[in-house]
Amino acid sequence: MSVQQQYKMFARWRGTTIVGTSRVITLVVGKVYQEPPTVIRYPQSCAYCGNRTDTFYPTDVEVFATTDGTGYMHLCAQCIRRGGYKLCTECKEVYTTDEMCKECYKDVHADCAICGNTRLIGEMYDVDGDYCCEDCTFYCESCERSCIGEQHSTGSITICDSCRNEFYCTCSGCGNLLHYDDANSDDYGDNYCEYCWEEDNYEDLSDDPNIHDALYKPSVFQFHRAVCEVIGAFYLGVELEVDGGYGAANLAGDLKAIPNADDMFYLMEDSSLSSRGLEIATMPCTLSFHREKYPWEPIIRQCLNHDYKSHNTSTCGMHIHASKDRMTTEDKTKLAWFVYQQQANLEILARRKNNRYCRFKNLVDGPTDSLGCSPNKYEALNWGGSQTVEFRLWRGSLRLETILGTLDVTDAILHFVREMEPEQLMDVDKTWATFLDFMDIKNDIYPYGVQYLELLGMFPGSGAESYDEL
Repeated sequence: MSVQQQYKMFARWRGTTIVGTSRVITLVVGKVYQEPPTVIRYPQSCAYCGNRTDTFYPTDVEVFATTDGTGYMHLCAQCIRRGGYKLCTECKEVYTTDEMCKECYKDVHADCAICGNTRLIGEMYDVDGDYCCEDCTFYCESCERSCIGEQHSTGSITICDSCRNEFYCTCSGCGNLLHYDDANSDDYGDNYCEYCWEEDNYEDLSDDPNIHDALYKPSVFQFHRAVCEVIGAFYLGVELEVDGGYGAANLAGDLKAIPNADDMFYLMEDSSLSSRGLEIATMPCTLSFHREKYPWEPIIRQCLNHDYKSHNTSTCGMHIHASKDRMTTEDKTKLAWFVYQQQANLEILARRKNNRYCRFKNLVDGPTDSLGCSPNKYEALNWGGSQTVEFRLWRGSLRLETILGTLDVTDAILHFVREMEPEQLMDVDKTWATFLDFMDIKNDIYPYGVQYLELLGMFPGSGAESYDEL
């Protein structure tokens, strides 16, 4: 059998065509096979041009085509190139793509776990067992590894969020990050960098009559409810932290000048804030009173007039206390399960991630797991208060719509879990979809909450909108 007859036989098997007499070939192989266990070998010369050489690898390439376990054909490298085929740079197999065969391509490439783009593995970073590309990672100079997520600057080095929470604190004088080993602490638990400690460059509020220490509690709480309030309404108390302004003493004086201030709120220091920071703690109020009667607008206006911020800081949260006397034991475990189960969704609403001041738990025993109700102060839900449960997950804000929206969402969560049976809260996605339906149906009760959810793109089919937080 001549070489041309052999090639025509191969053409019938594999869809090969020979164009004219110019001997230019178009070869459709489809897949390169390893040598079958039983084959009939033709002489090791190119089936097209007939050339023989003493060296067959890698200058010559063996291409196997099998039909019923028989059939073998050899093409030299020159004829392979004429047909548009190449040698894989890794395994030396014949391939038709631009770089290498599919199997080798998979071996040396991976998808970034963050953005999903495909990159060479040698150009990516291993972050906790996942491949991440350079665009999605940064180098933490504290733990000396590639990291993802939020990054922080100490002024001299870049650190990851984990190192920030575990090893670094904020100087209560200048607000800069510093390592705990380099911090100076006073009797109140405030930390200071060397400069602020030596220069005494911080505000001493210990003698200010308007500002109490961090452990202060009023001897009598004033409870406020709206006229014709719905029976069974939760009382909600807000602890709003503000920082970074011109002076806490000056701000406190102007806040206390607001009419009926003593009946509405009290002011405290807080060790998580700088020495110029303040915590504005409201008296317990129903949701309707917060929306209709509470002096949120003058409070916000005075804070902004003194150049204070809340959202746009690294220190401020907004903690909301809810009365526990409205909850059964089952209500409490269902609430804890919902909050910790919905961490991903609630972190979007909270505008901040899990951190050492509001840690999320990993519950495994469902809506009856009592571990979610432990009295640890620095968890997302703090059950340590004698009368209240504290929602610690929310980030602070001086934007009225965000404050009222967060109050709406908090009150809605409390009523939602009370209406649901434990088995209805098991599935993460279904539970969240049901909660969104609950909010939508009660739009007239929670208008600011629905508006806030829409703003953040939480409803199906809606996109997050751009807006300025304060």
